[in-house]
Amino acid sequence: MTFLLEVAYHESGHAVSAWKHSAILTGLIADGYNNESRHKHPGNYGHDPERIQELIDFHLVGPIAEAKASGELFVSPELYEDEIDNLLKMLAVGNRFKMPTGWDQADFWAAHSAPAHVFCAMHWGLIEGLAQKLHKQVRMTGQQTAKFLEDISGLPAGAKPWQEHQ
Repeated sequence: MTFLLEVAYHESGHAVSAWKHSAILTGLIADGYNNESRHKHPGNYGHDPERIQELIDFHLVGPIAEAKASGELFVSPELYEDEIDNLLKMLAVGNRFKMPTGWDQADFWAAHSAPAHVFCAMHWGLIEGLAQKLHKQVRMTGQQTAKFLEDISGLPAGAKPWQEHQ
């Protein structure tokens, strides 16, 4: 697997997580230099444990998707120190999360990555489809990304990805 395809999976994991958790996608880049999944979230994460887990998922699904696509059985949190550090800083704002005494990033990962692993497995088709598209296209607007995800998800017209559908 090429480096750029790994990056595409990583950023697609972030994008699918943001999209499924009601964020407005604003852009997706996987060019090897300015890799990012940009979004705006309509709500405040506050102290709601479910919303905080969504924020954690958003940050952890990217590395998990990259590892899964590369055939890695385990994700080493040391490879993503900056990403995890950024997440911990965001969680520290407003005392939403305080690391237990003696914990390091590996402890945080071990305690909080399981829901992101489940999310990644449940939505692998979306992540993989978007990664393949992003790898070919390199840059996508938020509208292009959302439209692509809507098309491949099979959602009814006008449906929201975070709502239950029958």
